[in-house]
Order: sequence, then structure tokens, then C-alpha cells
Amino acid sequence: MALTIGKSPLARSPGGKFNFEIERLPRHLLYLEDFQKRIRGQLAGKTIVDSRRGKLLHETGKLAQWHVPREDVEARALEPSGRRQEHPFRGVATYYSVRAGDRSALDAAWSYEQPEGLLLVGLVAFEFDKLDGWLEEDDPVRGHPRDPYHRFDCNHTSELASCCSRRRTGCRRDAARDQALRNQHSAQVLHPNCRRDAWLSGAVDVIAHILSV
Repeated sequence: MALTIGKSPLARSPGGKFNFEIERLPRHLLYLEDFQKRIRGQLAGKTIVDSRRGKLLHETGKLAQWHVPREDVEARALEPSGRRQEHPFRGVATYYSVRAGDRSALDAAWSYEQPEGLLLVGLVAFEFDKLDGWLEEDDPVRGHPRDPYHRFDCNHTSELASCCSRRRTGCRRDAARDQALRNQHSAQVLHPNCRRDAWLSGAVDVIAHILSV
């Protein structure tokens, strides 16, 4: 379950074994990585966050958390709330209220001006449930950001793709359901308009790939 929770590799009590002594690792781990998908957050019908340069922060015992560059947040939406909170592993957080029209969400965002260890400077994180809605690519996300190490997620995407077999190209559609397309990885995908008999045939491998436009 994810990277840092339960019996996962970077949890406090991992279920598997490493080829080194796990006791040498810090008890509390943070891991920051690029997030390849488009992130959008909305409040009162306005888009507050729109980023393709997001980061995903994994932390021991916590769900993964999106962080986005300050430049990808609506400039007039963040108002300092006066709250500051020290975190033993992340540094001192400065909190902001998020405003859109007549709506204001208190302490809904925060940033670390002097983070401990990780390069969180210039990034903003959000209290997920304090905004009205979130989109990962074109799909709504509820509860918390999806963890890519927990499960394989498919998304609607506007990228042009094709369904192919060893023998022929089946169809071209703008709405192939697989984020692997964006990363140009092969994946088994069947668009609703592709031939079902080709999918069922054991001799046919259905491959989805990006087409040059």
C-alpha cells in the first residue's frame, strides 16, 4: 500500500527485506518526485491551481501529498493567514487562506520557506478537502491524491492515440484511457471503439502508443 504506509518498502516496519540493514535508515523518511500528470484545483468555480510541473511528496505514515510551483497557483488566490507551524522533518510552514470570489478557505495552503533537507522552496501544498474539487488530467480525484505506487490508474486524456495489433491498426481516437500514453510506455489498452474480437484473440497484442501529430 503506497511507499510509506503499512508494510510498504519505506514504512516503519516494511513487509519485505532489503540487502542492507534497514535500521540504518532514518525512522522518518521523505521522498519527493516529479508528478507527470496535470493537476487542477478549483474553488467557487474558479481554477486556483493548474500545473504540469507538480511534485509528489511521500512521507512515513502519511498519504502522498501534491506540491506545485508557486507560479502555477493563481497569484491573487493566496492570502497569508498569519499561521506558522514548525514540522520536525519539513521545516516551518507558512499558511495561506485561499480566496476565490466571495469564498475563502482558511489555512487551505502552505509552503516552506526554509525546508529541512528537501527542495520544497517555491512549492505550495493544499489541504485537499478545503478546495471544492481536484482534477488529475481530466478525471475528478476525491479524498486525497492517488498514489502511483498503490495501484495502476487510468485517465481520460486528450492525447491522440491508436489501438494496434501485430497485423493492423484498429482505430485512432483522442480519448485513449491510459496515462502511460503520455509517458510513451507500452500498455494494454482497449478503446471502446476498437474491435472486441481482436482483444479476445490470444494471437493479438493490443498496444497503445503516442502518434506523432
